[in-house]
Amino acid sequence: MSSDALDIPPCFVPVEKKGLFATFRTDKWWIQPLIMALILTTFGIYTIIVLLLEHGTIGSIENDYIYYSENGAHYVSPISSPGPNALPSELLSAWPLPATLLFIWAPLGFRGTCYYGRRVFYRSLLANPAGCAVDKPIKSYNGENGFPFIIMNSHRYFLYLAIILAILHWYHAFESYFFGDSIGFGFGSFILTIDALFLTLYVSSCHSLRNLIGGNVDCISCTNYVKKKGNSWINYLNQHHGLYFWISLVTIMAADFYIRIYLGLLGNEEIFQWVM
Repeated sequence: MSSDALDIPPCFVPVEKKGLFATFRTDKWWIQPLIMALILTTFGIYTIIVLLLEHGTIGSIENDYIYYSENGAHYVSPISSPGPNALPSELLSAWPLPATLLFIWAPLGFRGTCYYGRRVFYRSLLANPAGCAVDKPIKSYNGENGFPFIIMNSHRYFLYLAIILAILHWYHAFESYFFGDSIGFGFGSFILTIDALFLTLYVSSCHSLRNLIGGNVDCISCTNYVKKKGNSWINYLNQHHGLYFWISLVTIMAADFYIRIYLGLLGNEEIFQWVM
């Protein structure tokens, strides 16, 4: 045995390191929560700008930029789906705030209570903890039995609203292929279809949906054939649930920006458009 090995004290493994985000990790563990925080913050800022635009705080109150209908196209800004036209005019006239607030709580509630979303929010925004084997600045945590964390238990109910929302996004994507009395295809059609696709994948890979369709039992071998088959494809999608979370978040923001800002607010022409 070498002399260096003999010099190692018997209790060499460190058990505590003090300081903010204290850790003995040597990898760049902070990159992932930093990127997640940047994307979430960007989405939050963009959503606030959207609400200010719609309320007339920024720009003209005469055009809320939710719909784009030039050249026969009919595009709906995804963040405002299904749009004010889905509500009675009496309700809208009595509602003093942006109409989007009447809808946006449902998708935000679904993402905010999502099992993967909780991991993202806790690590990137609350640093509770920021990473595995990293000390957290918030020491007290009593689980999700008290307010506001008890709201997380409502995720399964937000799932039902998210399913309806995904169907509405497919409806908006479908109607985007009709330009007046003609059938066509524009960049808006393309990006709305991509948005509907990844929103559907995100909702379909949900843990609560897996339990609803293929679970509800404690013994997987006790399930019937229908539940086993239903559980199989959701299990496959569930493996990529986190990926769909991020892609659907980016695509809905990109689609909304293209329709509401690029076409509506800035008044640009479509990137491409083909009509029969």
